[in-house]
Amino acid sequence: MSVRTLRWTLSVLCLLTALTALAACSSAATPAPQVAPTQAAKAPEPAKATEAPKPAQPTTAPAAQPTAVPATKAAEQPKAATSGSLPAGAAPADKQVFRTIGIEGKHFDTSRNTYEANGMGLPAWEPLVNVGGDLKIRPGAADRWETSADGLKWTFYLRKTAKWSDGSPVTAQDWVYTFQRALKKETANPYAWFYASINNAADLTAGKITDVAQLGVRAVDDTTLEFTTKAPTPYFLQILAFPTSVPVQKKVVEKEGDAWASKVETAISNGPFKISEWKKGQSYTLVKNPEYNGPNPAKLEKVVVQFIPQSSTPPTLQMYQANEIDYTSVDPTLLPQALANPAFKDQLDVFPNFVTYYMYFNTDQPPFNDKRVRQAFSHAIDRESIATQVMQGLDLPAYTHLPPGFLCNQANDPDVRKIQAYDPALAKKLMADAGFPDGKGFPQLELWIRQGQVAREAEAVQRMLKQNLGVDVTVKDVERSLYMQKLGAKEITLGLIQWYYDYADPTNFMDWWTTGARHTWKNEEFNTLVKAAGTELDQTKRCKMYNQAERILIEDVGAVFVAHPSMGELWKPNVAGLQANPDGKRVHYPIMFSDIFMK
Repeated sequence: MSVRTLRWTLSVLCLLTALTALAACSSAATPAPQVAPTQAAKAPEPAKATEAPKPAQPTTAPAAQPTAVPATKAAEQPKAATSGSLPAGAAPADKQVFRTIGIEGKHFDTSRNTYEANGMGLPAWEPLVNVGGDLKIRPGAADRWETSADGLKWTFYLRKTAKWSDGSPVTAQDWVYTFQRALKKETANPYAWFYASINNAADLTAGKITDVAQLGVRAVDDTTLEFTTKAPTPYFLQILAFPTSVPVQKKVVEKEGDAWASKVETAISNGPFKISEWKKGQSYTLVKNPEYNGPNPAKLEKVVVQFIPQSSTPPTLQMYQANEIDYTSVDPTLLPQALANPAFKDQLDVFPNFVTYYMYFNTDQPPFNDKRVRQAFSHAIDRESIATQVMQGLDLPAYTHLPPGFLCNQANDPDVRKIQAYDPALAKKLMADAGFPDGKGFPQLELWIRQGQVAREAEAVQRMLKQNLGVDVTVKDVERSLYMQKLGAKEITLGLIQWYYDYADPTNFMDWWTTGARHTWKNEEFNTLVKAAGTELDQTKRCKMYNQAERILIEDVGAVFVAHPSMGELWKPNVAGLQANPDGKRVHYPIMFSDIFMK
């Protein structure tokens, strides 16, 4: 995966249970996993009002699970209390109200279209597995699971006592229906590609087959669910923990159609909360689900999510300081302001995130079908200046797609960093060789950005292209839905965008660059390496293949990688119970609404 994305909307999606959008979101997802590397590196500390913010330092992502041939035994799953009783030091039940913000969606149906849902109501639904604050997989709707020796079959044993919020049982048939509905062509699910490893999923989504029974998901009995994959999928549990993997109740969807998720009374859920109110244009409210009897019970009695407009400068800091909300993520564009505010001291956590800002091209058409032009652009960008001066040390310069600390990254390899290094003299020569000396004859272009994202970086890129290449580009800030429409249609000649990871495995970054995916760039050797790495269970071999593929992407300039931003989160002092990440930071995670309580 986000809501952001990162994607401001994905950041919000993440905040609402991930979760790992907005995307494009590209959309979505969980905060960056951070595990201390061999030489300990700390995330930036919040600066005092008189200090300049310190540069972000990367940490290391845990490997996707499993990374070896899956055991045939059932996985040992941690046990969790099924009581929602309040811990010592908690405020009375009537004070267990948590307030945050979100972007209003069109409906609550994340499994159908997460971009339209915008993360609304996600804590009311429970996926098969969850991701905790320690970034480990823990049980959700499934008590336990096991994999076959060849890694092709995953069996999940559902909680036998699980109920929907209307009191009816949650069955394996509901889960089968969920994936069949989400992946058939007619649904047009923008995240259907996530599940391509499931047998026949890609063909079902493409319309090559229409019989949903051929999808590799079946109910063994009422409480046993089985997935069959076409190849070993080391990151499969992370996909099943993603927000798009929550279930729908077959009975209500068959009766109401897609409209089930547009009304509170039919928005039936299976998680620790249920939706009690949706005030259009204002807020929605979650309350504790009395039918929930699973491992992640709510301690909060109520969660109130106030809607804010999609904006490059959302009013989150003002709302937080006015005590209107108890938590908010802080967009990278607002971090300097948050760091300079002494009122936020000890309430603001800043951390490097697994996000990459990059410039991309339509390589099917002139002038970017010429590799020399793309190379010239890559050498004309002074990333160090953008990171340290424009972004005041809150970005890291990017020379790779995989961020520092991410699984299989080579971000600090000096040989790799040289490939797109800042070299204005070389950039000028390459442009001249391509027939555009000092930019003469080069078309005037628009640099598209999405709804205020990466705006400051875009302005810096604009200046550098003019200064170093004599190229004139105009920054074009486009409303999100139009941007994504044009990106999907491959109609953007030059753009700058962020990719905010959805789950901590290189597939989530690298698959976007295979032929026919997000961009027009094509390379068959890259395709072959990425496809092979995606099913390799030996982690060392996987990383070697991903490193080779990423080097091809960088050398052939499928994109110009610009920056890896930091992000921040503000938490009121009376919010407790949050499981700290391995660096000791308070960072949102998928199941946090079940863990936290008010002191």
